[in-house]
Amino acid sequence: MNTNIITKKRRAVAILAVVLVAILSVTLVACGTKDSSETSSGEITAEQAPVYDFTAEIQNTEFIKLAMSAAVANSENGSVSKTLTATVTPATASNKLVDWSVEWGDESNETDVSEYITVTPSGDGSTEATVTCHKPFTGVILIVCTTREGGYSAECSVEFVGLPSSISLSGSISPTSDDTLGSSYKLGVGTTYTFTVACENAFNQVGSSYNNYSFFVVGYGDLTMGELHHNNLTLRDDWHDEYTSNVNELKDQLISVNLTGNSLVVETKKSIEGYYRYSQRLDGGRNTYYYDKVKSVDSDAYFEITVIEQNSNLYEKFYLRFDDNVVTGVNLSGSLKF
Repeated sequence: MNTNIITKKRRAVAILAVVLVAILSVTLVACGTKDSSETSSGEITAEQAPVYDFTAEIQNTEFIKLAMSAAVANSENGSVSKTLTATVTPATASNKLVDWSVEWGDESNETDVSEYITVTPSGDGSTEATVTCHKPFTGVILIVCTTREGGYSAECSVEFVGLPSSISLSGSISPTSDDTLGSSYKLGVGTTYTFTVACENAFNQVGSSYNNYSFFVVGYGDLTMGELHHNNLTLRDDWHDEYTSNVNELKDQLISVNLTGNSLVVETKKSIEGYYRYSQRLDGGRNTYYYDKVKSVDSDAYFEITVIEQNSNLYEKFYLRFDDNVVTGVNLSGSLKF
């Protein structure tokens, strides 16, 4: 085939972007992440969850399409890998063998590019290859996939910007194992806790732009509530006007969460079991009436804090529980006579 024709066709190919999650950024013609905005209930839906495995492809089906898998970190050597798959078109083509290569975008860079990025095909001529980042780098690295028949090519442009892969909390207390949630933070009532929020990745080198956090809180757990009449002489309790509720409806009365910069401050106000909206003594002081009081906690009760790093769309969920061994109220029994 005429070399000029091949060159023109290569120039017509849009540069694809490859995102190596936890470490790499993207420079591309067409791709996108999904929004992680909050729903009316405060939960992230499957459609809104951030997508780290996003696909970019050449619109002109005459050439090649490339798609990336999710990233996998290798804890043994600190590298991060993704699977890059090429689709040779048309589907009826009999020879779909391709060759892969990697090179610096800046031809004057004489550093061995394989120290930073390697591309390993699954087999000879395979349309599937493993792309691995071994350590941080500056500049642009190009991954080129070329068909053996026709010499059509697609290029992926890779840059290192320190994309985070996880968010951590650190503070005066650490999470403990939890039968239902995996792990959770046990909090005492009437106490303020301060945590530091930080992004992390496999290389311990997160880009400075990934430091923009937001959050929301959702409470879980079903409650039975009502009006309690407590006789201060006989200590008898009578419940009236019972109804069902949940922890999320009471969360603002039970817990306060604020995030300023990297500082997440959690203040616990009232215990769930001991909660009531207000009380008053009536009948000459013989009875105390408790309004909108929790009678029972009917299912697992906890708070879920979702912290989002806005610039990467990365999020993590953290779980809080009230410690079962904290004071939730006080009663006096007996009477005095003078």
